[in-house]
Amino acid sequence: MRLGVAFSPSFSASWRMLVELANKVGVTAIEVRADDPKLIRKSMLMRFKDLLSSYDFILGVHAPYADVNLASLNPFISSSARRVLSWCIRVSDYLEADYLVSHMGMFPPDYPRRLRRKALDNLIRALRTMAQRANDSNVDLLVENSPKDDGSNIGSTIEEIRHVSLRSELNVALDLGHANTMGSLLDYVNELHDIMKVIHIHDNDGERDLHLPLGRGNLMVLSCLRLLKKFRYEGPLILQVRDLQGLIRSVRQLRNLIMRSSIMK
Repeated sequence: MRLGVAFSPSFSASWRMLVELANKVGVTAIEVRADDPKLIRKSMLMRFKDLLSSYDFILGVHAPYADVNLASLNPFISSSARRVLSWCIRVSDYLEADYLVSHMGMFPPDYPRRLRRKALDNLIRALRTMAQRANDSNVDLLVENSPKDDGSNIGSTIEEIRHVSLRSELNVALDLGHANTMGSLLDYVNELHDIMKVIHIHDNDGERDLHLPLGRGNLMVLSCLRLLKKFRYEGPLILQVRDLQGLIRSVRQLRNLIMRSSIMK
């Protein structure tokens, strides 16, 4: 298992400070948002790539999710979402990232329920196209499960995640915090262990997607780690905490829990 951190665009520190911090706390994987304002221009990407060349991190890229909806029934919105994900594939290829994560999209809650299947089909068609482009660029494209909301999110249930993964032939970035909002966290690990390639972890109250530091909510971290040991999971375990100091504390706490669960190599 490779312990890692995700850098939120809300962190005000420079890339150099963040990367040096990741190295100092001893993580071996980092994840960045493709739409981070510190990466949005080519010159920024070039400097970031040059900085990373001095380290040996597993690198993940997270595609934008605000204002991006691959499942949209509006052809203008869905087309725009495909262009955004195509751009993320190019960014990931340029940075030589180990994986790229995409959310699945949403279905407006005031639309007729009979159209949800059509939105799901739109998503799968888009992902198949993007998967081919990612494969051509040697980018490992993954889909991420969604948190609970008013029913509009696609990919929040185990059944829907499996369906999208199977039809699009993509593996999953399993977000434990998102799964925790669905009320059956351990079921997600049990049922999706064979297709999960990256784990995101953060805490919440079991209702809202809060991205809290570990210990601030009710996430059953140790139980999850023991299940991951059972299934011999060896991929990245990425902390996604929106507060930088909370992220550092969570690294220490998670490392201790990993040692307790006898997972760390």
